[in-house]
Amino acid sequence: MTDTSPEESPAAGATPAAGADPSSGADRPERAEAPDTVEGADAMAAIETTESIDADKALESEEDSDAGSDAGEPYSTFEFPKVEEVPAVPQQPQDSSAPDAAAAHRAESPRDRRDTGTAGGPARGSRVDVSIISSGHDVADARLHRTAAALLRAGLTVEVIGLGDPAGGPPGTRVVSLGRRGGALDRARRDLTIPFRARGTVVMTLDPDLVPTAAAARLLRRGRLAVDVHEDYLKLLRDRSWGRTWKGQVGGSLVRLCTAVTGRADLTVVADDHVPPLAARSRVVVKNLPDTGYLPEAGEPDAVPRALYIGDVRRSRGLHAMLAAIEAADTWEVDIVGPVAAADQAWLDEWRATSRAAGRARFHGRLSPDAAWRFARGAWAGFALLDDTPAFREAVPTKLYEYLGSGLAVVATPLPRMARIVDESGAGRVVRDAEDAGRVLREWADDPDQLRALRRSALRWADRHLTGASPSDELARTISDLVRAAERRP
Repeated sequence: MTDTSPEESPAAGATPAAGADPSSGADRPERAEAPDTVEGADAMAAIETTESIDADKALESEEDSDAGSDAGEPYSTFEFPKVEEVPAVPQQPQDSSAPDAAAAHRAESPRDRRDTGTAGGPARGSRVDVSIISSGHDVADARLHRTAAALLRAGLTVEVIGLGDPAGGPPGTRVVSLGRRGGALDRARRDLTIPFRARGTVVMTLDPDLVPTAAAARLLRRGRLAVDVHEDYLKLLRDRSWGRTWKGQVGGSLVRLCTAVTGRADLTVVADDHVPPLAARSRVVVKNLPDTGYLPEAGEPDAVPRALYIGDVRRSRGLHAMLAAIEAADTWEVDIVGPVAAADQAWLDEWRATSRAAGRARFHGRLSPDAAWRFARGAWAGFALLDDTPAFREAVPTKLYEYLGSGLAVVATPLPRMARIVDESGAGRVVRDAEDAGRVLREWADDPDQLRALRRSALRWADRHLTGASPSDELARTISDLVRAAERRP
């Protein structure tokens, strides 16, 4: 495969997701018919498979996120599951000014486990084709939703076991909530028990620490194991302050062990070409490209300038920079959707209590993808102000693609791959720091026509690069093969 970065053409050649109306938004240009070929399309395909690689040799060089005719159907069309009512436990302080669309999603389950037999999902006791399990991810996780939706489109029955409010789980699946995150001992207990609770013919893990137990459960139950590796976890450890302590050394050893076991799974799924393990028995690359079905149709921006951020909320992902930019642009507001890191909560509380801009910044906590992206309606721009860290330097955050697909101008930091997309799309600005970001916001507020031109460029780029079959649908076909193979096994 040619070594070409995926951001230049993640997917091409198919029609947009069902339900899109290109004429309904004032900013959306007329869609050109997708070309039959795109330069470098083979190199930029969102998924590629490496079969039958000797895992023992492959693991020597580890260095340090439908089948079927309905592949383009957005998963937001599935009936939302009916869930057991759970007492609300606020995740973080909420704003009374937040849109009502998110209100139902602001609760987190209590500690007791909640098992929800969902509308359209497998009933308790019935056969489950695929169990997606996690001891650390919320059931509202966007990549989890994309994967589950594709499996459903492929005709498979899906069970999801994870943290948080079951109402935020993927529609059409059976969602089992393990409650709140808890501490290290809670996670260790989950790691040792979840794989044995999973009922799927194929069990798919989302966390490295689950892999050893899941591998043991596979041997006992004679099922199939798929491991989804969202990020380069060794590099991610370096981004954490405790990663440079003895805890980081222990964590690094555990990550290497789990990565070795990952390479021996029946299927290893990685979020990008550079994410380890670099080879395995069967390895597929599933880029973090969005399923555009949950993105709102672009329309006119609101009268009041408003920015948007969706994702984990922490300093390294731009929390301080975003709020400083809003302070410097006194006509702007911002909606921030996602969980605030514990290490940054005290700082944020102090900022909210003392900043004159506090009333212009709204925090909504973790939401399911379709609820989160409702905030894109009427927004002017999206923030992607990630720090230059080992884990982020080679990454392209999904939110960047989602901003472009929603017709938002982008304010981004100069990480190489992310900056390349912003420059090539002509849909935003790459900024040096928070001061530069604030200057850009003021400039756009003074010249809305310039902003509208950037938004049109975002939609043109998305129409060229974010149409076609979802990479998650390609993954679903591979997992369908695993299910059938397991069923044939005597």
